Amino acid sequence: MTLKKAFRIGLTVILGLALIQAYDGEPLLFFNYFTNTGNVIIFVLMLGILFKYIPEKHIILGVMIGLVINIVYVNLLIDDYAIFSDIVDSAWQWGVLHYLVPYVLLIDFIFGVQDAMPKFRTLIIYLVIPVTYLIYAFIYGTQTGTYAYFFLDIPLTGLTGVILYILGIIAFYLALGSTLLYFKTKAEKKRLR
Repeated sequence: MTLKKAFRIGLTVILGLALIQAYDGEPLLFFNYFTNTGNVIIFVLMLGILFKYIPEKHIILGVMIGLVINIVYVNLLIDDYAIFSDIVDSAWQWGVLHYLVPYVLLIDFIFGVQDAMPKFRTLIIYLVIPVTYLIYAFIYGTQTGTYAYFFLDIPLTGLTGVILYILGIIAFYLALGSTLLYFKTKAEKKRLR
């Protein structure tokens, strides 16, 4: 077994355990949080890569999801950017889901992925995940009155505010993916020379 494979197995096991610990027994509520939904997608993606059903180049999707989870969480949901106290005071699974997974995947993407990168248009296909989540979150929120995040809560934030937040997050998601693809493709071309 290669070091890369052992590394990915370890991350996938830790991620799976964190998801089990985070699960509250309420599947509809569980998936109302993108931290949970996104990490379940990353878990399935990693299993697909490990069992060679999904090419490793698509790890970029996991990086995009993970970094969006982390950056939105840190910038919009933690008071005063208290990252250290958040990590120390939270249960271990939240440290894994909010911090460990995104950055370990980023390291894997930079140093471990050897496949040719997907085309830029693939990023548009990757938009299916956040758009599907948003549809679910709005249906769940309107039916229950429980919105996972203030920036999705139309009664609290207003329709214009919600639309602006969503557009900003989607723009960030696409910009992040484009940046990762650009630099990885550039490094790949340099390596092949």
